[in-house]
Amino acid sequence: ATPFLGCPPIPHSHTPPRPSPSPPSPHAEPALMFSFSFAAASRRALRHHSRLLHSAPPPDAFDPTSTVKRLMCCNRGEIAIRVFRGGTELGMRTIGVFANEDRHSLHRYKADESYLVGANRTPVGAYLDYNAIVALAVEKNVDAIHPGYGFLSENADFAQACQDNNVRFVGPPADVLRLFGDKTEARKLAIQTGVPVVPGTDGPIASVEEAK
Repeated sequence: ATPFLGCPPIPHSHTPPRPSPSPPSPHAEPALMFSFSFAAASRRALRHHSRLLHSAPPPDAFDPTSTVKRLMCCNRGEIAIRVFRGGTELGMRTIGVFANEDRHSLHRYKADESYLVGANRTPVGAYLDYNAIVALAVEKNVDAIHPGYGFLSENADFAQACQDNNVRFVGPPADVLRLFGDKTEARKLAIQTGVPVVPGTDGPIASVEEAK
């Protein structure tokens, strides 16, 4: 018989047990130490976000007394693994997403649950399909989504979609992302609040003559 050389297919709902994390060795490589440092930063951010849920909320907050029990990270690789570790150490159940090309990637198995997204999209496009990601979060009763960095972390429309669907976005509000996504408006705000800025024009310029 011909030997089987490939990997057997793994069901999308497969969630194997995750080994317990161990503390870093004092002789660990710098990259590993950075990994633990980022995990600690993620824990602090998530803990701060959890405290905010108990503080005085804005009038339109969907449920000010809720806590984050189910945390999704819509990123991949080491970024997602660090977020999962932070969430696990805070007692949260973690939910991951993966593109079809990442179905054997480690981050898929480090989450308590993992689901395929963007089956008909490119490997990068799957992680940018925020409508599908938010829909999945709603279907799986996710309390909050951590974007990691890159991908959707500075996407104001994604943050707004989370807000519109009563899912917490672990990051700045959508209006803040929009403001600082526009460098001209962000500079105006900095000037209004007394933050020193590099001298320049009061607004955008449309020609070389204006620049002169």
